Amino acid sequence: MQLGKTFNRNEIPENDSNFEPIPPGWYNAQIEEAEVRQTKAGNGSYLSLRYRILGPQYENRVIFGMVTISNPNEKAEQIGEKEMGSLMDACGLSSVNNTDQFLNKSIQIKVKITPAQNGYDAKNDVSGWKPMSGAAPSPAAPAVGPSPSSASAASTPGSAPPWATQ
Repeated sequence: MQLGKTFNRNEIPENDSNFEPIPPGWYNAQIEEAEVRQTKAGNGSYLSLRYRILGPQYENRVIFGMVTISNPNEKAEQIGEKEMGSLMDACGLSSVNNTDQFLNKSIQIKVKITPAQNGYDAKNDVSGWKPMSGAAPSPAAPAVGPSPSSASAASTPGSAPPWATQ
């Protein structure tokens, strides 16, 4: 089948995409996509989120995460409810019934690395949420994770840690 055009390798730029996980730590990010998906088993659902790092370190890197909505395992569902509460607090939302309510919210995300397994490479996951620096978390639920003074795993000596950047 024809491609529809001719490609000349000398005219195509090098691929500079980097899919290596970024270091664990807190990062300022914006929620770009949010949608409800079914679990592989088909007996539950989760909120799938796409975050874009705001920088300056790792600016424009994309991180994916999820929050359990429903699951036949009661413990998994309880964890999902707590995570949803933390995400809502970080976004300044007191009630949510539509994924669009999360879109374009700028928050801090706690990024971790999930080791390589089952033939898949190591990857980043999101394990915590809190408001951007300077914003107070909801008094009903404190922010998830360590205080900014102890969360500098992603910073380098002499640079501002990710949570201190705007």
